[in-house]
Amino acid sequence: MPANLSLSKSHIVIADDHPVMLLGLRGLLAQFEGIEIAGIARNSTEILAALSRQPCDILLTDYAMPGGMHGDGLHMIEFVRRRYPALSILVVTMLENPTQIGRLVRFERLSVVSKLDDASHIAIGLSQVLDGARYLSPTIRQLLDSTGPDVNVRSRFSALSPRETDVIRLYLSGMSVSEIGVSLGRSVKTISTQKVSAMRKLGLRGDLDLFSYAVSVGLLGQPRKRAADKLVPWPKNSGPR
Repeated sequence: MPANLSLSKSHIVIADDHPVMLLGLRGLLAQFEGIEIAGIARNSTEILAALSRQPCDILLTDYAMPGGMHGDGLHMIEFVRRRYPALSILVVTMLENPTQIGRLVRFERLSVVSKLDDASHIAIGLSQVLDGARYLSPTIRQLLDSTGPDVNVRSRFSALSPRETDVIRLYLSGMSVSEIGVSLGRSVKTISTQKVSAMRKLGLRGDLDLFSYAVSVGLLGQPRKRAADKLVPWPKNSGPR
């Protein structure tokens, strides 16, 4: 793996209640010249203290760390996400419960690596996070697949990059590609490219699929009138196509 993965320093907080694991993470991070460790924590109290000391880009954390004021597991992740919505989170966990993992992967800007996978997947996941993408290690993907399509379909939305997520959310709100470009300060070509990329990741072919998907996963209740107007109705008397 290339050592220099970023031209600018990204600040990271690492958290685990096992000293040996923390030592291993520090060694792994040494190969990333673009990363600087901003803090080391052993529970949720220390995580929040480290994040409050200076702006951070990434939290690399264990899932189960008892003893902190803000709990652990989903409760801790929810608390951190509310306090730091732009923070990228990489969770390294022994979780094998598909339902719990399904709840975890619904958070945006959150990647998950199973401790049952090879340790190299932590480095792979971190590389993906640095590139603004999401990573789910092989065991996590297998566990999600075992729960059926419902959780897996929801998890696909979190695989979008932050910019792709912005474009899809605004498009679903009823804005045109041109209006989104003006709103986000990007060209129409860039917005169109990000929309196409997002729909490819979601496995969707057109706007009808997109709005049906959005309703099915709770991104919106019913398509707004302006957004629905984009859809071309089928002729009433037409046969199968």
